[in-house]
Amino acid sequence: MLISLICLRILTYMMLNSRTGSMAYMAVLIIEDILPYLVVLGSVIFSFTVIFFGLFYDKSDRFVSLQISFRTVFDFTIGNVLFTIYEEWELLGMYITIIYAIISTIALLNILIAVLSAKFDEVN
Repeated sequence: MLISLICLRILTYMMLNSRTGSMAYMAVLIIEDILPYLVVLGSVIFSFTVIFFGLFYDKSDRFVSLQISFRTVFDFTIGNVLFTIYEEWELLGMYITIIYAIISTIALLNILIAVLSAKFDEVN
């Protein structure tokens, strides 16, 4: 809570300063536009967490609970993909992981870049 208040105070100071005001204003606008993207990204991560848990909960130790499945899918999001974690259904796991990588990394990042560039053009 204290860190949030400090960050808010710094942001307010930056907005009042003539040199950093436009950059701080643009940062606030970008954060507002990123929130729907984060909701979509969270929904995709949660959906694939449930899919992986449902398919591999008894076949891999990386999907034995929803919490561990979420950590594994989040690892996939940041690029830590190991196809050796699928012990029995290796081909199915590899295909679903590739589909997840395409959706989360390529498609959603392109949407994020489009939102940020549109906001940048709007501010300028």
